Amino acid sequence: MGKFLSTLATAFVTTALLGSGQAAAQTENPFKCEPGEKYVMNVMVSGVEYWFPVYEMFKQAGQQFGCETEYTGTPEYDVNKQIASFDQALAQNPAGILVHPMNSDPFVEPINRAIEQGTAVVTFAADSPNSNRISYITSDNIAEGTYAADAVAEDMGGRANMRCWRIPARITTTSASPPSLRAWKATGPIWNWSAAPRPTRTRPRPIRPC
Repeated sequence: MGKFLSTLATAFVTTALLGSGQAAAQTENPFKCEPGEKYVMNVMVSGVEYWFPVYEMFKQAGQQFGCETEYTGTPEYDVNKQIASFDQALAQNPAGILVHPMNSDPFVEPINRAIEQGTAVVTFAADSPNSNRISYITSDNIAEGTYAADAVAEDMGGRANMRCWRIPARITTTSASPPSLRAWKATGPIWNWSAAPRPTRTRPRPIRPC
C-alpha cells in the first residue's frame, strides 16, 4: 500500500545516480504497483512553477514503479481550499498522497482520516508533525538560506539592507531560512538585518532585499 511513498526519496536518488532513462530501464526495480494503484501529489498555490519539476520527478518515479499519479491542489493561498482539494483526492481512494500542507494543525484531521481509510500520507517541504503521517521529506533549508544570502550579497556588492518577510504560525519551506541567513551574517558581508511578519497575500513572494 505504501511502497511508492515509502521509497520515493530512494527513487529520486536512484534516478539522479543512473543519469538516464536507459540506465534506469536496465536496473531491476523490486517495487511494483498493482494495476490501478494511484498516488496523488497535493500542494498549495498549485500554479507556482516551483512545484512543476517536483511533480515531474514524482511522475517519473511513478512510471518506474508502474503507478498512476496525479497533481492536485488549489491555485489560491487558502488552507480551507487546499484541504478541500485534499479531500477530493482522498475520495478517489488512492494508495497514497504526498502533501505539502499549507498549515500544519488544520491538516492533522484530514491526514489522520486518510490514514484510517488506508491511504498512506507523506508530507514534504512542510510538515504536519502532530498528524499520523508516515514520513516527512524535506530539503536542507540551511543550505538554501546560505545560497540566498550569497546571491543577495553578490547582487548588492557585499553590503545590503535586508528584510525577510515571513508568514507567521505556519511551517514552510522557508521556515529555517531566516535563522540561516542570520547565522551566515556572522561570517559574510556587512548587513543591516531586520525580520517582520509578512502580510497575507494571495501569492507568496520570495525573500528579497529592500
